[in-house]
Amino acid sequence: MPLFRSFRLPPTLRRSGLVLFLAGAAVAASPASVPIRFAGHDMELTISEVSARTVRLQLLAFDPQGRPHPTPASDTLVPFPQIEKLRAREIEGTKELSVGELRVAVVLKPLTVTVRRGDGTLVQTVSFVEEPFSEAAVTFQTGAPVLGLGEGGQQFDRRGALLAMEATGTTSKPRRGSIVPSPFVIGTEGWALLVHQPDGRFDLREATARFLPRITGPAVSVDLFVIDCLITSPRMAEIVPTYGTDYRKPENATQFNKLALQARKALQLV
Repeated sequence: MPLFRSFRLPPTLRRSGLVLFLAGAAVAASPASVPIRFAGHDMELTISEVSARTVRLQLLAFDPQGRPHPTPASDTLVPFPQIEKLRAREIEGTKELSVGELRVAVVLKPLTVTVRRGDGTLVQTVSFVEEPFSEAAVTFQTGAPVLGLGEGGQQFDRRGALLAMEATGTTSKPRRGSIVPSPFVIGTEGWALLVHQPDGRFDLREATARFLPRITGPAVSVDLFVIDCLITSPRMAEIVPTYGTDYRKPENATQFNKLALQARKALQLV
């Protein structure tokens, strides 16, 4: 003889229980928001449209009051308009954006930003390693020869080298020839990457290249640009609105501007 008699719940309670069960299952199935992290610290991510084919990625660290540090004043960028597309401290699942003519997808663990053209072809994948301090890095792909990064050093293909981004005369290390570095990388597959801030080194010894930021405080902010330059003329001129066209002006006299102007003049001849 059973110890308990079977019984049926009233219809109203059965319906309420079903609703609670389904609600609990939906909460369990939905992805939770995950904080954005880089170099061992929580960050605020901003993605902006600079032009139809240029995306700006900014990771800002927080001060002790939980406010993002403002982007430091720049002595290299000229004023230019931009359209903010995303500002977030947490991401839930995958975030997809339209930025000019490009499509941008953002996922976490680690923070990875994938930039594609309208036809779905890949421009570049940039990942921000979460590990702190000496392990901190921004990775990108170099499956074909890489140009740029200033004057001097190994020419035509920069891959295979660890580039310290130190100009001749700023270090006691022996040099062959003069070095005038610039953190502007041009991939012959049709992409370009400019790391505006912070200072650091480029490790191009593997197909997954790394930018190694110089960390001078408890946290480090990052400001970089991803550019689609698959077609020659006039896409390299995308960088001109950012850096200016007259590198002879004192406020614009940087290697960035010289490179931008030289690229524009060369491509106008194509």
